[in-house]
Amino acid sequence: MKDRIYITEAIIKFNKRGIITQVIYDSNNVFDQKEQIFDVLTEKSKASIKKIIGSLQENNYFLDKLLNFYVDEYPVAFFCSGFLCGDEIVMMLFNDLSQTIAEELIKISNEQTNTFRNLIKKFQQYSKEKDETRFLEEIVKLNNELVNYQREVTKKSLELEMLNKKLEQLAVTDYLTKAYNRRYFFEKIKEEFARAKRFKYTISLVMVDLNNFKKINDTLGHLEGDKILKDFVSIVRRYTREGLDNIFRFGGDEFLILLLNCSYEEAEKILVRISNELKKIQPITGLSYGIVAVDPKDAREELVEYFLKQADEKMYKMKKGSENREENSDE
Repeated sequence: MKDRIYITEAIIKFNKRGIITQVIYDSNNVFDQKEQIFDVLTEKSKASIKKIIGSLQENNYFLDKLLNFYVDEYPVAFFCSGFLCGDEIVMMLFNDLSQTIAEELIKISNEQTNTFRNLIKKFQQYSKEKDETRFLEEIVKLNNELVNYQREVTKKSLELEMLNKKLEQLAVTDYLTKAYNRRYFFEKIKEEFARAKRFKYTISLVMVDLNNFKKINDTLGHLEGDKILKDFVSIVRRYTREGLDNIFRFGGDEFLILLLNCSYEEAEKILVRISNELKKIQPITGLSYGIVAVDPKDAREELVEYFLKQADEKMYKMKKGSENREENSDE
């Protein structure tokens, strides 16, 4: 099991009408802001999940059902298991795209083994018959087959290598915005703190929240909300340094921006530019943010949660101030 590569794992709870009541765990935000399980299923799998729900009247659980979910607009196969919990269904799912290619490689390897066995048998047969011409012809034929098998193995190996790279990228990336995910931040911050300590430079951690995001979803729809999230990430990348600074989606409309060798004042200027640019695209939004400039001598792994809490508190304070100003202007 340790060799299996997982892109996504999730545990969700939904009722018999397919309405998602709780996302218990979702490693890549497949179900983020989705109201129904049908929102992310292909047409064929919608029919399958309805049958599964119906079967739960007799059986309280189901195991290893293959369903296709849309991930970043592409259908991806997931193995799903679940059980009835009161009037709701708890479903666990994971996907493993490397398994198909691995099975193909095993199949090709078995074919090669069988070919060698046949070659040995024919060698023994033709040796007894002393028919060297037939034997040589068979050797040439089988050699050609082996060359073709080898080409196929090389092709499948390359496909597997490319898939593994894709899987590695997907495992650390938010499916909607293409920002890094929260889990990857806690891996990345360790190496960045170590580098900052070695080269003695400041790191700015910036917790960011999009203002009026719920209002955008409620009045303009979730598609417009999704667009704003993607536009925001695109703007951040435009105003930060590629290969140095990074943006992570922490969930919903909350992000963290990691600015290397960047002081508090420099980070403030960058965030003002990003906020102004975002308002050009959608005037009713903007940013609330909290900046914590980490001195290199304080860049320690055990202090990460402390810095995040500081940044989060500053962001919340700025957001409350923004909301109060909007309420006063409405009056």
